[in-house]
Amino acid sequence: MTIKPYIAHLQEVTQNDIKKSEKKIVDEFLAVLHYIETMNLTSTQEEDMIRLIHSLKLKTYGGGNKRVIVRKLNQLTDFLKTEHALISEGYYMSLGIGLGPGFGLSIGISMATAMGFDIPMGLTYGLIIGMLIGMFVGIFMDDLAKKNGKVITL
Repeated sequence: MTIKPYIAHLQEVTQNDIKKSEKKIVDEFLAVLHYIETMNLTSTQEEDMIRLIHSLKLKTYGGGNKRVIVRKLNQLTDFLKTEHALISEGYYMSLGIGLGPGFGLSIGISMATAMGFDIPMGLTYGLIIGMLIGMFVGIFMDDLAKKNGKVITL
């Protein structure tokens, strides 16, 4: 069994009269399913993937309930992230921007005390430098993951 019947069913759902926001979620779901088709999976991985998609009961979804399709999409992407080590687009950049200021603050305080600057000035520069370094490292890691085919594009 393949995932083509599920793709065909979701394409039929998008043809129905559903809300624009729900149609956008279904389109994202279709993009993930198309991505799964292009993945090079072993036969056991493919069986696991089909079993998961079948357990989502996509054929019973007929539109009209956005929460249901969002939950099913989250289950599928969580499975891809945990079992196949895939990440979403911009994952490392957001992680770097989040963690960079923390490291930058600690470096800014230590440099300010070591060089005799004001502590607030060290905090300010450390925060900015940490955020920039985190952002650039995140962009580099995102590009590396994209080259290795480990990014789910929605």
